[in-house]
Formats: sequence, structure tokens, C-alpha cells
Amino acid sequence: MALMAGCSEEAKTTQWYVEHPDVLAKVYAACKESGDATLNCQSATQAQFQIKQLNAPIPGFDGVTSSKERGKVAPFKTYDITVLGKRGVSQLSFPEPLLGKSLNDLKNVRQTLKESDLALAKASCEKIKDIGTNIPNDHGSEIQYRLIYACQLLELIQREKGFKP
Repeated sequence: MALMAGCSEEAKTTQWYVEHPDVLAKVYAACKESGDATLNCQSATQAQFQIKQLNAPIPGFDGVTSSKERGKVAPFKTYDITVLGKRGVSQLSFPEPLLGKSLNDLKNVRQTLKESDLALAKASCEKIKDIGTNIPNDHGSEIQYRLIYACQLLELIQREKGFKP
């Protein structure tokens, strides 16, 4: 019955698969083996990716890196990105007051941002969390993880459970 979820008439959502990992494992394996591209297979693949991302260690912020060293990282730059399902390359841009600043320098910068800068930063932070967003040459998603960390630090996106500034 669980394998039928991959082929059933009613497509399950990505969130549904995240909440039902036992079914996800079976459907994902069946979809991977068959190469199906049904809505259920797409949702299962996205859910599998989300779970993998959530369980992956954050490079550079692994509990071993000292907070002093972590504070020196300057994640905000302009990045070329590609988005799954869309053609071409677009840019992930952050406002001038954030560019080149280390995490230590960012701690009190949110209060000084103009509304337009805040909106641009928030939009870019939300875009980087999208599953299909890819930063070319970001091996191991290190840049992406650091950007997400910085966005959470500035509270531009919701902080994940267990977030440590």
C-alpha cells in the first residue's frame, strides 16, 4: 500500500512526505528505480532533499569552529545563481550596508538598514532557502549554509530550531 502512494491518483505534497518518512523511503526508492517524473515522485524527491539538507552539518559552523573564527566570515556578496526549472543565470543581491561585513559586524546592522535594503536582503535570503536555488562552484553548499546562517542571525528569515548566534 505504501508503494502505491507513488502511483496514486491523489498527489502527495512535499510536506506530507517529510511528515511520513517511512512512506517517503519506499516511494523515493521506487521513483529513483523507475525514473518516474510524476507529481508524487517530484514531491518525494524534494522531501528527500529537504531532509538531507536539514540533517547535513553546516560547514564552518560545526561546533568545532570557534565563535571568534566564525565571526570573521563575511558571507554577503553578490552571487550568480541558477534556479531549478528556470533557464539562465540570475543574481542573488544584498544591499550595500551588508556587503563584505563579517558576522561580528552584522550583529547590530539590522537596525540601521533602510526599508528598501531590508526588503532586498529578505528577498535574497528567502530565495537562497528555495530548494532549486544553486550557487555555481558552491561545493558542499558551504556558501549557501553560511548565507542561511547570516540571514537567520539578522532575523531576515525564521531561525531554525537549535540556532546558535
